[in-house]
Amino acid sequence: MPEYEVVAVVVEVVEVELSRVAKGRNFELEIVELLKRLGFEVIHNDGGIDIRARIRGIDFVFQCKDWERPTVVRELDGALTQPENSGAIGVVVIPDNSRFSLKTIERAITSVFPIILTDKAHLPTYILNTILDRLQGDPFIFRFLY
Repeated sequence: MPEYEVVAVVVEVVEVELSRVAKGRNFELEIVELLKRLGFEVIHNDGGIDIRARIRGIDFVFQCKDWERPTVVRELDGALTQPENSGAIGVVVIPDNSRFSLKTIERAITSVFPIILTDKAHLPTYILNTILDRLQGDPFIFRFLY
């Protein structure tokens, strides 16, 4: 009987982990669908980058984080150094009820790469502003819409 109890505890822990993974994956899929509705060509790959997308000749690299306080700008900086991401704009998307930490905001502002921090609700506004800036030849400007 004691062996069975240990197995039951292990199974319970695995189920909790799978639900976190599933929750994150569902959030990524929500963002993929939103980007498609906005007219993006979307590549959903999860090879360190959650989503690669292009619209009007502008490339974007997305990290979708369904966490309370994501701190992923350093990871995105690293991804933007890769040749396949040259010239892309980095985007970290979080759920509407989440907030970025001050450290994450500071890291995005000081990055040598263009990085957008946004919640899902503001994502279309950021994308539109970035496209308009690029089409007009304006440099990327960090914006924060909370």
